[in-house]
Order: sequence, then C-alpha cells, then structure tokens
Amino acid sequence: MQTLLAAAAIAAAVAGSSLTATAWWAYDTYVDDPRVAELERERLTREFEAAAAAAMAAEQLRQFKIGERAYQQFYLEQREDDAWSAAARNLFGMELADYERRLAEAGGACSLSQLDIDYLDGRLVQPGAPLPSGP
Repeated sequence: MQTLLAAAAIAAAVAGSSLTATAWWAYDTYVDDPRVAELERERLTREFEAAAAAAMAAEQLRQFKIGERAYQQFYLEQREDDAWSAAARNLFGMELADYERRLAEAGGACSLSQLDIDYLDGRLVQPGAPLPSGP
C-alpha cells in the first residue's frame, strides 16, 4: 500500500511538473516571446502612425477650409468696400462737376488745370521745378 501511495505521489509530481513545464513553455512562446512582442509593437506602431497621419490630414483640411472661408469673407467685404468707394468717388465727381458748373454760371470759374492742382497738392512735381525739401 505504501508503495502504491509512493507511486501515486511520484505520478502526481510528474504530472504536475509536466503541466507546469507546459504552462511555462506556453507562456514563453506566446506571451513572453520577444519576437511576438516585437511584431505586436510594429503592428501598433503602424496603426498609431496611420491614425496620426489621418488626424493630421483632417486637421490640415479643417484649417484649409477655415482659411478658405476667411479669404472668401475678406474678398466679399473688399468688393463691398470697393463698391462703396466707387460710389463715393462718383458722388464726389458729380458734386464737383455741379459745383464747377454753378461757379462757371456765376462767372467765377477756376483757371487752374488739373496738373496745377496736382502740383499744389504735392502729388506731382513739374519738370524743372525744385524738389520740396523738409524742415
């Protein structure tokens, strides 16, 4: 009986040892294997780089659309400002023409030419005239 008990204990020890060895082999092969860890790291690196590239492309597209909208808004405001400026110039031109017509009818027309007016305003230097000097 004792022999049978000793044999059973040895058999249990051998079975436990083989089960433990199998578990350690499986752990080393599938969990702790450096090649498996390296492959998993490479796969995750590719996934993260792809996700980062997609996020960067989405951000660049978002910024481009914002810039495009800002430029379009600026363009529309600039056209509106140009239209208002042109209208103001036209109104001023009409008022000036009306004033000159009334002045001519009253007999007090200005004898200066547009070239003279530009010179007096400092926008034009007549040929041969000295250049204006500062203080």
